[in-house]
Amino acid sequence: MYKPTNAQIWSGRIDGTDSNELRWHQFVQCVDLNKVELPESLNRDIVIIGFCCDEGVRRNNGRLGAKKAPDLIRKYCSNFPVLNTNIKILDIGSIHCNDLNLDRSFNSLSKIISLVIAKNYFPIVLGGGHEVTYGVFKGVKNFLNQDSFGVINFDAHFDLREINPAIGSTSGTSIYKIDKKLQQINKRLDYLPIGIQTESNTRKLFEKFESLGCDLIMQEDFNALNDAQVSNQISRFLGNNQQIHLTVDMDVFNVSFATGVSAPNSWGILPDWYFKKQLQQIIKSNRLLSFDIAETNPDYDAEFKTIKLSSSIIFEVVRYMTT
Repeated sequence: MYKPTNAQIWSGRIDGTDSNELRWHQFVQCVDLNKVELPESLNRDIVIIGFCCDEGVRRNNGRLGAKKAPDLIRKYCSNFPVLNTNIKILDIGSIHCNDLNLDRSFNSLSKIISLVIAKNYFPIVLGGGHEVTYGVFKGVKNFLNQDSFGVINFDAHFDLREINPAIGSTSGTSIYKIDKKLQQINKRLDYLPIGIQTESNTRKLFEKFESLGCDLIMQEDFNALNDAQVSNQISRFLGNNQQIHLTVDMDVFNVSFATGVSAPNSWGILPDWYFKKQLQQIIKSNRLLSFDIAETNPDYDAEFKTIKLSSSIIFEVVRYMTT
C-alpha cells in the first residue's frame, strides 16, 4: 500500500540557489523507503506522509475525492520559501487504499508513523479522509509516556460516532476509537474540539462528548471578540498535556474559503489572522507529537481554494515548528 512520491510533483519557480532564495521544491528531499533506510534525525526534522484514502468518507456517506488531495497539496507547497535551511524536510511517500481495506491502511500508516517518531522526526500527514487520524494515533500510541493523551481537533464534527459492525470504521469514528484504545492501555483521552457546530452533531454525540468530561470551543465562540476565553481554554489544555496530536479537518472552515471538502460548512470558522494566532500557540507549545490535515476534496474545489488553504496551513505548521 506504500508508494514513494514522484519527485516531479515538487517543481516550481526558481529565484536562485543561494540559501536565502530557496523554495520548497528545491529543498524537499524525496525518500523511497523501499530503497533507503530512514536516517536518524538530530534536529527533529520534518517528514511529510500522504494518506491517499477516503474509504472512511465513503462509509460515512460523504463526498468522495479526498484521496486525491495529498499530491495536489504537495504541488501547491512547492513554491513556498524555505525559512530555515538547518531543518530538513523529507517526503517519504504515501499510503494508498485501493482495495477498500481500511484496517490494512491504518496498519500501514501506523508502521510508518512509528518509524518516523522513533527516528526523531515530526510527522505531517496529508489526508485523505478524517479516518487518517486513527491511523496516525496507532503509530503514536507506542510512544505515550503520560497518563493522558491530548487531541486537538479543528472540526465541525466530534468524530465520536460508535462503530457499526456492519460498516466498520469511518471518517466519523476516529476519536471514538482513540478513546477506546486509550482505555485499553489505562490512559485517558483529553480532547479539545474547536469549531464544533450544533447543526452538524446529534444530541447523542453531544452527550457522548459530555461523558468524556472535556472542554470544547464552539464555532460561534472561536473569534477575536472572545479571545480571552478561547486563549485560556487552549492554554489550559496545553498545560495539562505534554503529548498532543493536532488534526485539522478542512470542513471546519466556512465554505467560502473551503469549497472542496467532503461535508461543506456554511457556518464555519474563518481562516484569518485569529486562526493563525491560535495555531501558532498550539504548535509553539512544543507539545505536538504529530499533525494531520484531512477532508480536502479536489473534485469539488472551485479554483483550488481548499487545496491552497490546506497548503498554507502546512506552511504555517512547518514555520512554527522550525523557527
